[in-house]
Amino acid sequence: MKKEYAIRTLLGITQEDAALIFRISRSQWSMFESGKRDLPLAAQQLLAEMLTHVQSGQTAKTAAPEKVAAQQQHIERLIRENEYQQLHLARKTAEVAKKQAAQQRLAQVVDFLQSRHSGTQKGAGVLQTIASKAAPVLAPDHSATLIEHELKQEVLVLEKLLLESKLRKIGASLVNKETDA
Repeated sequence: MKKEYAIRTLLGITQEDAALIFRISRSQWSMFESGKRDLPLAAQQLLAEMLTHVQSGQTAKTAAPEKVAAQQQHIERLIRENEYQQLHLARKTAEVAKKQAAQQRLAQVVDFLQSRHSGTQKGAGVLQTIASKAAPVLAPDHSATLIEHELKQEVLVLEKLLLESKLRKIGASLVNKETDA
């Protein structure tokens, strides 16, 4: 039945786990869940005690300070990693922007030479030489990469804001628990 299945979900265990805990077979637990059989008295008592304990939240209260401190440390580590990723991405973006600027300057030089030496035979040879050397450099389009980096940077900034918000919430909950105690 769904109600009994909710018990297993509430406890966070599988059928095999339940059978081990209550010292019954998995098939007995399955029949209990389907409503075809009752649990033995000792298993019923243990189940009642476990449900009372889980619902009262006693385990959360005793382990809360250590757990909260561990969560804070983990989030602080994630924030530092986020900051590193932002710096790394900023460097990569600067490199791509530098390549794009060089590429634009080279394109301007080729355009200048084309306009200046369009009618002369002597200038056509120089222009062809420079244009052939410039072709591989001018081929890649860095604007798509820059947009991609910009979007990644924005995502990292938003992620950092979320992490900082979570860190503040955890800190506030810890302060509230200390004032309640």
